[in-house]
Amino acid sequence: GGGGEDSRGAGGDGSGGWGADDVANGGPLLSTAVPMDASGEVARVLGCRDYYAVLEVPVTADAEEVKKSYRTKLLLVHPDKNGGAPHSNEAFDRVKHANSTLSNQEERRRYTGMLSEVHMRHREASAAAAAEKSEAGSGG
Repeated sequence: GGGGEDSRGAGGDGSGGWGADDVANGGPLLSTAVPMDASGEVARVLGCRDYYAVLEVPVTADAEEVKKSYRTKLLLVHPDKNGGAPHSNEAFDRVKHANSTLSNQEERRRYTGMLSEVHMRHREASAAAAAEKSEAGSGG
């Protein structure tokens, strides 16, 4: 692969600056902590923040696109197909969960709604932090 394989989130804890509840406790975001010995597609999958990123499909993807991407990704991270690469089991499970969530219409609708809500909260928090920073800097 070329250059951009290190997709760890900012902050080093795998949260990328997102709230812990958004990642844990049934939140829609995935931990982006990538073990140092993971590489290639396994590292990419483990560094993904959500199921759409795991399967590399847009939110607008239809069932066929999801299925096609799932099959491709599953082969790339399959523990038996890639020589038992470190952490391929976790990546394999993540790809399977992504597919089961995004291929079920009801689960997908719920998941996408939660994801939108989290992104909206994150944008609001970022905007508030930026406004606070600019007010602090304009003391003249």
